[in-house]
Amino acid sequence: MKTTMILVFAATSLVACSADQPPPEPPTEQDYDEVSRAMSTALTRQLSPTDGMTKTSSELALGRPPLWLGHASGGLWLGQLLGLHFELDIGCSASGAPITCGPAADSAGASIDVGGQLSLLGWTGSFDVSADSRLTGLHTPLVTASSSAQLELASQFVEWFRPVTHDAHFSMIVSSSLQIESATSIAISGGAHFELDYERTRSDTGEVAHHEFIIDVSIGNGFATYTLGGVTYRIDLRTGRIEEV
Repeated sequence: MKTTMILVFAATSLVACSADQPPPEPPTEQDYDEVSRAMSTALTRQLSPTDGMTKTSSELALGRPPLWLGHASGGLWLGQLLGLHFELDIGCSASGAPITCGPAADSAGASIDVGGQLSLLGWTGSFDVSADSRLTGLHTPLVTASSSAQLELASQFVEWFRPVTHDAHFSMIVSSSLQIESATSIAISGGAHFELDYERTRSDTGEVAHHEFIIDVSIGNGFATYTLGGVTYRIDLRTGRIEEV
């Protein structure tokens, strides 16, 4: 089935200051790039068609747990992957009635906690996620996946042309509603909404920069697209690769 991706984007930087304080400096180009790398990490961990959280939840719901997860008790599953600790608590239903997860399940709800140190796709740092997701239509060509999540990420980067190190902290509230192709586990359509708080500290002066962003992301055919700082970015959800378009 051919699908068409309609691109509708919005990104706003919100900065608060009092009347007796000078306005803070606007985000730099490198700030925008660091925010995009953090977003790529968050989206890819959720939507990777090989080992993303949505893919893993679908496999558990249908009774096909990946080898890296171990069954604790009931619907609780624990595992380690790419330096992260996973804890998934999943419950399943068929025709609206609760059942044991397996081939008969047609929908599922999952609570997911992920944490640890991650080096992935050009981004290195600490990664902590608490998420709730709902999957419906598990036996249809397109599974509907809705989720809400809170993420805390921290990383360090060096300025392009000077030996100045920045410690960066990201707090994100993310919600998404997506259509996932059953055969490939690729996100075919939908969108995600980010409320992102970004704080950066310089090594040479100790100066702290603080920015808040609201970013709407369009998902289509395995890509996430959004506009930030006047630049449109596209993330390949299969690889995490970011490009400007």
